[in-house]
Amino acid sequence: MSKSVNKAILIGRVGKDPKIKVSRNDVKMTSFSFATSYRKKTDTGYEDETDWHNIVCFGNIVTVIENYVSKGTQLYIEGNIKTRKWKDENDFERTITEIIANNIVILDSKKSSSNNNESKQYNDNTSGVVDANISNTLDDIPF
Repeated sequence: MSKSVNKAILIGRVGKDPKIKVSRNDVKMTSFSFATSYRKKTDTGYEDETDWHNIVCFGNIVTVIENYVSKGTQLYIEGNIKTRKWKDENDFERTITEIIANNIVILDSKKSSSNNNESKQYNDNTSGVVDANISNTLDDIPF
């Protein structure tokens, strides 16, 4: 039996304010650009490289993003990689690769009204907030 994994894990910053849309089926969704950076060794030293990703969210995550995420917000994102094709208005075939986010953690928020530095985790399977530090308590479970 062959198995495969399609999972992306990113930490970076939102590149543009998220766009909120409603589909024909009345499903709320959002999309935004997301930058991740790393240091690359060159002949003259080190240089920062930035990769840009297209992030798409559905479900409960959209409400959180709408209220707490803006350009520059640092996020942890987990999701699946999806490539889709379509034809544009000039009948040219276009391709885009996106990360369909199913879990986010806000590492900082420019829209946050409190000075609370705790990270909060949001995913599309819950209607509320899950404490991002829950993994610390899981270490105490004896099995």
